[in-house]
Amino acid sequence: MTAGRPQASLERAFADTRPQPPRPNARKTDKAALLLTLRGEAIDRGLPIRSIADRHGVGQRTVLQALESPVPRPGKQYPSRRSRLEPFHDTIDEILRQEAGTPRRSRRTVRSILWTSLSTGTA
Repeated sequence: MTAGRPQASLERAFADTRPQPPRPNARKTDKAALLLTLRGEAIDRGLPIRSIADRHGVGQRTVLQALESPVPRPGKQYPSRRSRLEPFHDTIDEILRQEAGTPRRSRRTVRSILWTSLSTGTA
């Protein structure tokens, strides 16, 4: 006995202390297969929605979605957004061209150029 615990329980607790590699997010990549599995368990085996959700680690809404259609719904399409720096592209490009010949460490960053141009009102 170590630390008041039997050795067998300590061996189980510390059996694999190496860090595990991150698991790939299989739900996003293969949602169609998951929906097909959920649908099969609900229809063929007649399992309740709640038990299917618990078994597969998904929500009950996902199981209901699988029962509605075996094909996943398309994701929401967001409109493309403009860059915040877009109004300042010409000014930034001009400053970067001027500093092209200087050593790398003495060049300014785009952020410092932006803040300088905002503070002086040139942009």
